Amino acid sequence: MFAMRLGSRIHPIFTYSSGNARLARVEQIKKFTVLPAFWEPGGAELTPTLKLRRKPISTKYAAEIQELYA
Repeated sequence: MFAMRLGSRIHPIFTYSSGNARLARVEQIKKFTVLPAFWEPGGAELTPTLKLRRKPISTKYAAEIQELYA
């Protein structure tokens, strides 16, 4: 479940368990992280046509990606 912390209370925004029920096991979301940066089109992570730039993403967020698979 994704939740947003407001003060001392946690508010659920959405759950991914209902979406996982329709997907094959290899497609299901197991873990995720929310990054502190906003990705702008034409920036380091996205092209102007909103395609992912995989190499800069994997380099810049290597620690976060490694943590997801640990």
